[in-house]
Amino acid sequence: DFNCTSPYTQWLLNENTGSNIGDSLGTYSSTITGATWAEGYEGSGLFFDGVDDYASSSGVFTKLGTSNTPYTISGWIKVAPGETNGNIVHMANGSGGSGWCLPPMAMNSKRLKATSWNGGQISITDSFTLLEDVWYHFATTWDSTN
Repeated sequence: DFNCTSPYTQWLLNENTGSNIGDSLGTYSSTITGATWAEGYEGSGLFFDGVDDYASSSGVFTKLGTSNTPYTISGWIKVAPGETNGNIVHMANGSGGSGWCLPPMAMNSKRLKATSWNGGQISITDSFTLLEDVWYHFATTWDSTN
């Protein structure tokens, strides 16, 4: 059976200015560090330099990572020229990515890599090589029962 509850958060990135990302559901806003506003797949998006840029949100990822709560995370990415590796989504229980951490969606050698935790780290890497300057939709899901 498929049991879908309401989303925890949804960041549309439609601000196109400033250092905050509003949650369209009103629960978990995010703060941008280093990333700059850029053209997105639909409307605006964020450009991350691959070194030290991120957007952080207190609560939502810690809740998912510590409570065995099923989740689906999805979004759009476009690989910049020369990029081959990096976290797309990173969950951690400490500020700045410290404490326990898990990258549920990353890029490894220009391939999408999904990682979850079920008593140990579980990962799967796609066989498709991402092309530069092309938009891709990604999604990863996890449920402790399957």
